[in-house]
Amino acid sequence: MSGDNKTLYAVGNATGIDASLTSTNGPEDSVTVSRDVITHTGGLDGDFIVIPKCSESKYYADHHILVVAKDNSWTVSLWSNDAKDGLLYWNLANAYSTSNILTGSNTSEKGTILIQTRNGQVSIAWARWD
Repeated sequence: MSGDNKTLYAVGNATGIDASLTSTNGPEDSVTVSRDVITHTGGLDGDFIVIPKCSESKYYADHHILVVAKDNSWTVSLWSNDAKDGLLYWNLANAYSTSNILTGSNTSEKGTILIQTRNGQVSIAWARWD
Protein backbone atom coordinates (compact mmCIF):
# COMPACT_ATOMS: atom_id res chain seq x y z
CA MET A 1 0.00 0.00 0.00
CA SER A 2 1.23 3.51 -0.80
CA GLY A 3 0.25 7.10 -0.02
CA ASP A 4 1.33 9.85 2.35
CA ASN A 5 1.07 9.39 6.09
CA LYS A 6 -1.73 11.19 7.92
CA THR A 7 -1.09 12.30 11.49
CA LEU A 8 -3.87 12.48 14.07
CA TYR A 9 -2.93 15.16 16.62
CA ALA A 10 -6.04 15.22 18.75
CA VAL A 11 -9.53 13.86 19.30
CA GLY A 12 -12.39 16.04 20.50
CA ASN A 13 -15.00 13.98 22.30
CA ALA A 14 -18.32 15.84 22.37
CA THR A 15 -20.44 12.78 23.14
CA GLY A 16 -20.70 13.14 26.92
CA ILE A 17 -19.20 9.65 27.38
CA ASP A 18 -15.56 8.79 28.12
CA ALA A 19 -13.88 6.61 25.48
CA SER A 20 -10.66 4.77 24.73
CA LEU A 21 -8.62 5.01 21.54
CA THR A 22 -6.47 2.19 20.22
CA SER A 23 -4.49 1.87 17.01
CA THR A 24 -3.28 -1.17 15.15
CA ASN A 25 0.06 0.70 14.89
CA GLY A 26 0.78 -0.41 18.45
CA PRO A 27 -0.19 -0.15 22.10
CA GLU A 28 1.97 2.95 22.57
CA ASP A 29 -0.71 4.90 20.69
CA SER A 30 -3.51 4.00 23.12
CA VAL A 31 -5.08 6.90 24.98
CA THR A 32 -8.15 7.66 27.09
CA VAL A 33 -10.43 10.15 25.31
CA SER A 34 -12.30 11.89 28.09
CA ARG A 35 -15.74 13.33 27.45
CA ASP A 36 -16.17 16.99 26.57
CA VAL A 37 -12.45 17.73 26.14
CA ILE A 38 -9.82 17.63 23.41
CA THR A 39 -7.25 14.88 23.95
CA HIS A 40 -3.84 15.05 22.29
CA THR A 41 -2.80 11.71 20.80
CA GLY A 42 0.86 11.62 21.73
CA GLY A 43 0.66 8.06 22.94
CA LEU A 44 3.37 6.72 25.20
CA ASP A 45 6.05 7.51 22.62
CA GLY A 46 4.95 11.18 22.34
CA ASP A 47 5.00 11.34 18.52
CA PHE A 48 1.24 11.46 17.86
CA ILE A 49 -0.59 8.83 15.87
CA VAL A 50 0.01 7.99 12.24
CA ILE A 51 -3.40 7.00 10.89
CA PRO A 52 -3.12 3.47 9.49
CA LYS A 53 -3.43 3.03 5.72
CA CYS A 54 -6.21 0.73 4.54
CA SER A 55 -7.34 0.58 0.92
CA GLU A 56 -9.42 -2.61 1.04
CA SER A 57 -11.38 -4.65 3.56
CA LYS A 58 -8.67 -7.34 3.56
CA TYR A 59 -6.28 -4.84 5.23
CA TYR A 60 -8.72 -3.56 7.86
CA ALA A 61 -7.90 -5.97 10.71
CA ASP A 62 -4.31 -4.70 10.87
CA HIS A 63 -4.80 -1.08 9.73
CA HIS A 64 -7.25 1.13 11.66
CA ILE A 65 -7.89 3.29 14.70
CA LEU A 66 -10.74 2.40 17.02
CA VAL A 67 -12.46 4.74 19.50
CA VAL A 68 -14.94 2.99 21.80
CA ALA A 69 -17.21 4.55 24.42
CA LYS A 70 -16.47 3.23 27.92
CA ASP A 71 -20.12 2.16 28.22
CA ASN A 72 -19.98 0.53 24.74
CA SER A 73 -22.81 2.76 23.49
CA TRP A 74 -20.84 3.77 20.39
CA THR A 75 -17.80 2.79 18.35
CA VAL A 76 -15.94 4.75 15.67
CA SER A 77 -13.27 3.26 13.41
CA LEU A 78 -10.96 5.40 11.25
CA TRP A 79 -8.34 4.80 8.55
CA SER A 80 -6.62 6.47 5.59
CA ASN A 81 -7.36 5.09 2.14
CA ASP A 82 -3.95 5.23 0.46
CA ALA A 83 -5.50 4.21 -2.87
CA LYS A 84 -7.76 7.32 -2.77
CA ASP A 85 -5.21 10.13 -2.20
CA GLY A 86 -5.19 9.56 1.56
CA LEU A 87 -8.88 10.30 2.12
CA LEU A 88 -9.95 9.37 5.62
CA TYR A 89 -12.84 6.97 6.05
CA TRP A 90 -14.77 6.16 9.20
CA ASN A 91 -17.42 3.74 10.32
CA LEU A 92 -19.77 3.38 13.30
CA ALA A 93 -18.55 -0.18 13.84
CA ASN A 94 -15.30 -2.07 14.11
CA ALA A 95 -15.47 -2.88 10.39
CA TYR A 96 -14.35 -1.63 6.98
CA SER A 97 -16.76 0.52 4.96
CA THR A 98 -16.54 3.08 2.17
CA SER A 99 -19.79 4.80 3.16
CA ASN A 100 -18.34 7.62 5.30
CA ILE A 101 -15.63 9.93 3.96
CA LEU A 102 -14.16 12.77 6.00
CA THR A 103 -14.53 15.62 3.53
CA GLY A 104 -11.35 17.64 3.04
CA SER A 105 -9.14 15.08 4.75
CA ASN A 106 -7.04 14.63 1.60
CA THR A 107 -5.94 18.30 1.65
CA SER A 108 -3.76 18.06 4.77
CA GLU A 109 -1.41 15.51 6.26
CA LYS A 110 -2.15 16.60 9.85
CA GLY A 111 -5.40 17.04 11.70
CA THR A 112 -7.80 16.29 14.49
CA ILE A 113 -11.19 14.62 14.63
CA LEU A 114 -14.30 15.62 16.52
CA ILE A 115 -16.66 12.87 17.62
CA GLN A 116 -20.07 14.27 18.42
CA THR A 117 -23.62 13.27 19.06
CA ARG A 118 -26.39 15.11 17.24
CA ASN A 119 -30.02 14.08 17.57
CA GLY A 120 -28.88 10.79 19.10
CA GLN A 121 -26.56 9.96 16.17
CA VAL A 122 -22.77 9.77 16.44
CA SER A 123 -20.78 11.44 13.67
CA ILE A 124 -17.25 12.67 13.20
CA ALA A 125 -15.59 15.60 11.46
CA TRP A 126 -12.01 16.32 10.37
CA ALA A 127 -10.20 19.60 11.03
CA ARG A 128 -6.88 20.10 9.29
CA TRP A 129 -3.72 21.45 10.92
CA ASP A 130 -1.36 23.31 8.61
